Amino acid sequence: MDKNIYCKYFDNCNDCDYESLIKHKLFKKKEIDFLTSNATKIKHELLKDYVRQWMTVISNYKSSIKKLVIIDLMAASGRFFNKDKQISDGTCRNILNLSREFCESNRRENKKIQVNLFFSDIVEQKCVCMRRYNYNSKIEDLNINITTGDYIDVANDIIENNKYDKDTYYLIIYDPYKADINWKILKKFYSEFINVDVIITHFFITDSFRSIPEATRKITIERLERTYGQSIDDLKEICKIKGFNKRMYLRGCFIKKAENLRTRAKVYYLPTLSTKNKTLYDTCVISNSYKAGEILKLSMWKHTNNIINDINIVRNSLFEKYTQSELDNWKAPEKDYDKYYNPDEICKVIFDNFKGNIISTEQLNEYYSYHRYIPAKRSEFKAILKTKFGVKLSKSNINFKGE
Repeated sequence: MDKNIYCKYFDNCNDCDYESLIKHKLFKKKEIDFLTSNATKIKHELLKDYVRQWMTVISNYKSSIKKLVIIDLMAASGRFFNKDKQISDGTCRNILNLSREFCESNRRENKKIQVNLFFSDIVEQKCVCMRRYNYNSKIEDLNINITTGDYIDVANDIIENNKYDKDTYYLIIYDPYKADINWKILKKFYSEFINVDVIITHFFITDSFRSIPEATRKITIERLERTYGQSIDDLKEICKIKGFNKRMYLRGCFIKKAENLRTRAKVYYLPTLSTKNKTLYDTCVISNSYKAGEILKLSMWKHTNNIINDINIVRNSLFEKYTQSELDNWKAPEKDYDKYYNPDEICKVIFDNFKGNIISTEQLNEYYSYHRYIPAKRSEFKAILKTKFGVKLSKSNINFKGE
């Protein structure tokens, strides 16, 4: 057997299941990926939706595009066992399947676009799982590289072995287990290549809030200071302030670091909500093109619209179960929904920005395109601006003067 796909557990992947793995004499938990929360499942679905749209939009952006490069440096195995002991696909398997479909579709349409995939993980067994899934799967115009090692070393190898090409577009998926962002390696990608989009999942809710107050280990302190660009002493002081919106503060620190990656880079940033209106994590896209940001905004709104009915059910049930005082204390998790997804609140942001002015439709569309979280082409925005804020709309201009 090829040593690159030698698995110490089973010769046949069909024999690999939850029960067999945990009973295996060589079983090590760190070598297996478990789907421990609904947040991870939602993350896989959103990343899959984003990559699908990114490949389609970017490949049609310019006729001169020759190559798409997708990099996932913390790919895991792509094989996740959920709480019901069933197997589901993770991000790297989803990307591989999407890339196969993309290349096969291009071949039928006589389009020539090379797709290069780079996956890595520090755990060898997880890389074995990835290689086995891809074994003997050869598709024209699809090149797959799977490497075991520290993601910084792998990233440097990719940069050194790929030459600059204005017709090549890169998508880097940065999905750290904790809030741990190495901005230096991302900056190096931007310094070497022009067309680079980065999508980052930011699990600060579950990690940073817990880590900051108790951070004493040098490695933890360095991780937090590197990610947020603030001293650990300042971060600890902020976390002590009662009533202070620590969530928005950490977002601000994170976004500032992202904006400093490149002069023209735009940062698009939205929280992912659960059906209980709880913020699970945030997703950030850094790009030179508004197109990459618009894909994120539309994907996140699509997900949020799917759960609005469930959110309303939870809200109604709360009034029956809790006192008004308890409800007031519970409002904090709802702020993300109101700020980022509530059409009325978003229209107020739009109105306040243009109040007293008459602008063209093109100006409004440009505002949508480059706004951090407001998506374009939302028909409900026009209706609310007209009825609630008295904005007059015509084909050529929009009157925010209220006259």
